[in-house]
Amino acid sequence: MIIAGAVSSADRTVALIHHYPADIAATPMQVIWFSEIKWTYVKNRHHQLIARFPPDWRVLFIETYVVGKPNRFRARRDGRVTYLTVPFLKGTPHRLINRLQESAVFRILFTRIALWWVRMACRFTGFTDPNRVFICSNIYFADILEKLKRRTLIYDCNDYPMGFPGALSVAERYFKKMVQSADAVACVSERLLQDVRVHRSSGCHVVGNGVDYELFSSAGVREEPEDVRTLRRPILLYCGAISEWFDIDLVMRIARTFEGSSLVVVGPILTSAVRSRLSEADRCGNIFFLGARDHRDLPAYIRQSAVCLIPFVRTPLIERFNPNKLYEYLAAGRPVVTLDYTDEIKALAGAVHVARDADEFMARIAEALERPPDEHILKEAARPHRWEEKARLMIELFKLDRNSL
Repeated sequence: MIIAGAVSSADRTVALIHHYPADIAATPMQVIWFSEIKWTYVKNRHHQLIARFPPDWRVLFIETYVVGKPNRFRARRDGRVTYLTVPFLKGTPHRLINRLQESAVFRILFTRIALWWVRMACRFTGFTDPNRVFICSNIYFADILEKLKRRTLIYDCNDYPMGFPGALSVAERYFKKMVQSADAVACVSERLLQDVRVHRSSGCHVVGNGVDYELFSSAGVREEPEDVRTLRRPILLYCGAISEWFDIDLVMRIARTFEGSSLVVVGPILTSAVRSRLSEADRCGNIFFLGARDHRDLPAYIRQSAVCLIPFVRTPLIERFNPNKLYEYLAAGRPVVTLDYTDEIKALAGAVHVARDADEFMARIAEALERPPDEHILKEAARPHRWEEKARLMIELFKLDRNSL
């Protein structure tokens, strides 16, 4: 079973082709995505963009090895996407493994092995067209990509690679090389665009995160999930991954301040360190961790909430992010309370309750609970961020070369 869900909706994609550049839409393409996450991870930016590529395009999704997760070294199919694992570099929570990966000798050896592996994978899956397009969101592939024939290389800078816990000490060098070697760079936020422009002056574009607008804006007609049916109202909701950036102290303060509410958390717990800290939150009797849910079911949970939350710790990573959940909450017509992490959030201050600190966060929740939302305004704030528009912007970069940027 595919955890992320098939990237289908072919009929919808066909209807969108007239939005693409004519020479791109009319040309069947081979796209190879060199990823930092697994295809079977929760539905993410990668899946959403690929789902909106023209339906006759073929996609090879190359993922890296992850300790403790299923690694598929033989190619598998999910619709028009072929995916497989390559044994390659990636920051981990394990200090000794990271030290080994930071060794120059180890990196040279693994680069050669991975290059051979990628070439064999392309040969056996038929992704050998010299005009193929590369999209890379994993900086550690930079040494390999310069040795492979392609038409265009797009670096999808969708996160700050140096900001993750366990990031390798060589991340900055790989980031610089990836930025400089790509034909164009798509940055998920304005702050990341600034980071990229330190290393190149042209060919840098903002292609932000987005929302499956049709799915989330129709949330009102969905049945109430059984596991929230008996919870005390109002519901304060967080939907998304739970990792080091999840502010457990803030979440516990919210639960204690609004003790008459139910604070519901829907999403996977990514690390054991975070899991152990969540035991502190269990002392609050009104916090409910429901675990991961299928992406298609998230709108029903959001619709049951009175207020949706983005409770993160301020870190260099978070100061550069552009959360999908922000647009998903809005598309479902639910009020959002968040800290002022980024320019993208501040730009939505008219539709979103934006706080500067934890004290204001509590005040903004109280405001959102007191004033029923104007759902039309919230949904219209989300509409420009549809994934269809983000895919169109990404595809426009495919026809560019370095001389035209």
